[in-house]
Amino acid sequence: MTTLSHSRLHSSCRIHGFSVRHSLTYGLVVGIWLAGWATAWAGTVVEPLPAVSGQVATSPVLPVTLSPLEQELFADTTDGRLDGHSLLWAALVAGGVDDPARIGRYERRLNTLVEQWRGLPACSGSARQRAQAVFELMHEELLTGGYRIDATNLPTVLDEGHFNCVSASLLYCYLAGRFGLDVRGLELPGHAMSRLYLDGATIDVESTCPRWFRLIGDPRRQAELMEKTTGFRHDDRQRSARCREVSGASLVATVYYNRGVDLLGEKRFGPAVEANVKALWLDPSNATARGNLLATLNNWAIREGEAGAYNEAVGLLRTGLALQSDFRPFHVNFVHVHRQWTEELCRRGRYTQSCAVLLAAQRDLGDEPWFGRALAGVYRRLSEEGKWPSTSEEPPIGPLHAGEHFISDTIETPEPGARDDRL
Repeated sequence: MTTLSHSRLHSSCRIHGFSVRHSLTYGLVVGIWLAGWATAWAGTVVEPLPAVSGQVATSPVLPVTLSPLEQELFADTTDGRLDGHSLLWAALVAGGVDDPARIGRYERRLNTLVEQWRGLPACSGSARQRAQAVFELMHEELLTGGYRIDATNLPTVLDEGHFNCVSASLLYCYLAGRFGLDVRGLELPGHAMSRLYLDGATIDVESTCPRWFRLIGDPRRQAELMEKTTGFRHDDRQRSARCREVSGASLVATVYYNRGVDLLGEKRFGPAVEANVKALWLDPSNATARGNLLATLNNWAIREGEAGAYNEAVGLLRTGLALQSDFRPFHVNFVHVHRQWTEELCRRGRYTQSCAVLLAAQRDLGDEPWFGRALAGVYRRLSEEGKWPSTSEEPPIGPLHAGEHFISDTIETPEPGARDDRL
């Protein structure tokens, strides 16, 4: 059985198995998120499955709950940009702040700091001087609690001084913008930085390292400092080849993505799905959030199957296949869960129901030969025990082969090693 682990960046209208719950109608946001997957979902029909132990089989309900402030956030970012709110406001909302008064307090605090800094000579000099001064003042007056890998949310930074690469980059982008500077986020495999646009050139800034600007002429010392602070190492060629520039809504999406990684690690699958869906709403091109959404559905289905909740497990895998039909772990585990399910039904002598389960699965994955072999085994058992419904009826599959036993058919893959490359 395939269990996936994805990296971290420093995841009530029902539509084919997804359910979106919120206090106000929010179809526009849902429509934006689904736009990229409309083709894949359009032809998908979720069939009700036969019950096990008297329970009615249903499609999965994957709740995505938007707070009132999140509704404002997603409405503001329908065009992929933050138009009516600041980056600070958006990051605080993504970090879980749902009280406008609390957001106002944070905004006033930073406004006061910005006004104080404006009176400093370094903050009124050239663009390069302002960029360095704002960066170092941020570390001196805000990022005072030290690096902490789970400190993604800005309230953690502003209340405790702890930070990680996502929160430090977000804060630097916001503060630099207040001084007329163009700073954007950089997403790398397992890491986040900032990119400063300056006089027709760019400077990539490790947001977690207070002395970064002072070491720009010494790449070796920069690499050592980054590794000491974050434990992360990369060379210039890797950085340039694999980095992705993000700003505005896409930068805020990394907050939701990190939350999804934490929740997946805690095996809180429903909230992890919710977090990754929100990340994709803000940044539809975020391949890491999409990968974690698929991994969360996959691992959630495995957990449900191990608990004997086969209906739920199959529903989750069907939802995953609707999102990405060529995702191999869904295929592997779809077979594996059906093997578990039909084994249990046959042990109870419920062969007819086992046939119905397999026929439904065969409609979903018609190119998977295991279901045909499994049906052959069940039909053979029915025939041997004299329980075939009518002698005029024949199994709707090929001829039975001697010695074919569906119970021995399994498709499992080893679990990959866990990765925890964090942003």
